[in-house]
This record gives sequence, structure tokens and C-alpha cells, in this order.
Amino acid sequence: MIRVNNKRGRSGYEGPFILRPDTESRMEPTAGLSAAKRERPVGICPRCHVVVRVFDRIGKKCAKPLPFGAKCPGVIRSALAADEWTECPDCGASGRIDSGVCTQCEGEGWLYYKRRLSA
Repeated sequence: MIRVNNKRGRSGYEGPFILRPDTESRMEPTAGLSAAKRERPVGICPRCHVVVRVFDRIGKKCAKPLPFGAKCPGVIRSALAADEWTECPDCGASGRIDSGVCTQCEGEGWLYYKRRLSA
């Protein structure tokens, strides 16, 4: 339990924090600690290539903000096959190299390869 002050100046207790699945992408690892491997993504937008790790977003509009106030019109599609994703060889699926974001995978930790249609 964590003691917190609310807006009215009263103190109270707040229970354990519950992180939503999409907050992982916004969290920065603490300096000096090695970054852990990120989970394999479950979907991707075919238009802007945004990666999702939550099943609930599959089949919904991407709506990633684009330059000049526009939003991506793409729809998130599933990418669950094992051969669609490979760990980034530069960062080892952590998304970070030293103190910065991995440029190979753009911080996602995984590289997407389109499905090949068999003849």
C-alpha cells in the first residue's frame, strides 16, 4: 500500500498499481539496469506499421497521429504466426541499445516479415 495525498489535502491509502498492457511501451527502463525482453507483438497496422501487443486492438482502426493533424486510416491486423516476427539481432528483443532506442527495430524489439504466399 502506498500513502498518497488527494486533491482535498486529505491523506489516504492507495492499493497496488495496475498497469494497462499498453503502458509498457511508454515506460523507460531505469538507468543502470539491463532492459528485459519485450513480448512478441500480436498485430500490426499495414499502413503506418505501428505494432500492438494487445489482442483487443486487432480489427480496430489504428488512429496513430500523423503529421498535420491527420490520423492513420489503417486497420490493425493480426500477426500471430511464429514466422512473421523475429527478435531484433541488435537489441535482443529489448528495444534498447546502451542508453538509447534501437534504430533497427525502432524500439519495438521485434522485426516484422510479411507473410509469404505459397505457390
